[in-house]
Amino acid sequence: MLYCITIPNWIQSRSSAVCLPTRPLWSGFAADTLLYAVVLWLLIARPPHLRRCRRIRRGLCENCGYPIGTSPVCTECGEKVGGLRSGTCIWSPLE
Repeated sequence: MLYCITIPNWIQSRSSAVCLPTRPLWSGFAADTLLYAVVLWLLIARPPHLRRCRRIRRGLCENCGYPIGTSPVCTECGEKVGGLRSGTCIWSPLE
């Protein structure tokens, strides 16, 4: 359904009717919703993963970021250290 209005000559150089849509285009609405949901999810879910990857690569505790020595647990927070230390983070733009 369209809502049409006529614009006077003194506002526009040519006199014509302008039609505005009054119903949503559901395919465009669904595509926009999906796009914004993915972007929002990336902004919320990705930073903790990137932080964890950076910490692993730098040899820091995954939990608190404290430097790890040769101990099997973090001396700062007591979190168990070890397991998959290399190759768990493939891509990270922040070094």
